[in-house]
Amino acid sequence: MKKVKKLAWQPIIRDLIFYSLAIVLLLITFWDGQITFVETWIFVVSYIVYIFIVKNWSKWLNYEIKDDPVKDVEEDVQKNPITRFTSKILDIIIPNVNISKNSFWRTFVVSIVLIAALSHFMVESAVHVAEILSIPKAIIWLTILAAGTSIPDLISSIIVAKRWKWDMAISNAVWSNIFDILFGLGFVYFVYMLVYGTSSTIIVDTHNLNSSIILLFATVITILSVLILRRWKTGKFIWYMLIVIYCVYLIFNILKACGVF
Repeated sequence: MKKVKKLAWQPIIRDLIFYSLAIVLLLITFWDGQITFVETWIFVVSYIVYIFIVKNWSKWLNYEIKDDPVKDVEEDVQKNPITRFTSKILDIIIPNVNISKNSFWRTFVVSIVLIAALSHFMVESAVHVAEILSIPKAIIWLTILAAGTSIPDLISSIIVAKRWKWDMAISNAVWSNIFDILFGLGFVYFVYMLVYGTSSTIIVDTHNLNSSIILLFATVITILSVLILRRWKTGKFIWYMLIVIYCVYLIFNILKACGVF
């Protein structure tokens, strides 16, 4: 029997609209090759507005949210022996909020510190490996770093997709990109300027800016067009198509980094 799932269009439309606005904001602020303190504020405030909209979107459009992604992940962890073992090890390092209800902030701070430390180690290690093996850094960015930083999102999307909650899986992927643009960039720049002076500016690399913006918009248009044409019904066809498109993009950029184009 062919498995087809009809998606809830409301959260997907919400996230794709805000993702598009985040891309436009990225283009406008990066266009002159520098970031000001006011622009960092715009990024951070935009993300706060997005969180507010997410919280109230179901009320405004009058639809029901039946799924709990946190509960789904926790249940999957308990079922899988490997993740259950890993969870027990992490409980030694990171306070478990399910055990200690008052340890939320300690858990949050420790988690952020560990993520920052491991991310720094991964980036520096990947750069050194690229230098030792004489591999263009662009290839490392497109493969190891891109995959490494997206693994948590990938795992959570797989978990909810296995439960036939594919609209949640799509939103999770889009959420990640919105967070990366608005908070991942904006908050880092904001903190930097607080340390080194709010009157200063940060010079940003605008190399390949236009092509990157076109690519980001292309992902939005592709996902939205396919879902509308299929009347918000999804299946293996869509996922295979998206994987093929990503592989073509990856191969093209690797060949471009190697000087083939």
